[in-house]
Amino acid sequence: MKYEFPLKVAIIDDEPDITELYVMACERLPDLEPLAFSDPLRALEEIGKNKIPIVLTDIDMPLLKGDDLIKKCVENFDWSIDFYVCTALINMTVAHRCFRLGARQILIKPVGLNLVTEALMKAVDRYKVWNNTISQILDRRSAAR
Repeated sequence: MKYEFPLKVAIIDDEPDITELYVMACERLPDLEPLAFSDPLRALEEIGKNKIPIVLTDIDMPLLKGDDLIKKCVENFDWSIDFYVCTALINMTVAHRCFRLGARQILIKPVGLNLVTEALMKAVDRYKVWNNTISQILDRRSAAR
């Protein structure tokens, strides 16, 4: 499966100012389309409905904690998702759980705009490499026929 650009990014945080900062980071990169959510349950639904490949989430949120959101995504969705966790409430247990579930990076709040942008650039680059690999496989397959 090739990923279509711009890549959708689910930004999930219950603090509007933080969400706005992360949207600004996404807007610096033309290959990204940010979708902001203050409700993690709604975000989970949209991630599933739109096959969103990048998720930037807080941990400490009402209704559903960020690490539980990651777990639900891993259990219920069959495509690759890059998870980035931004949180002020971090301990070794939560950090280990996030990484075990597939988080690419944990960013400790307060997080600057540049650090978020750099993390998202890594995700964009990873999906470009993936698309390039798929294109090469398809090209070789059609050349062999």
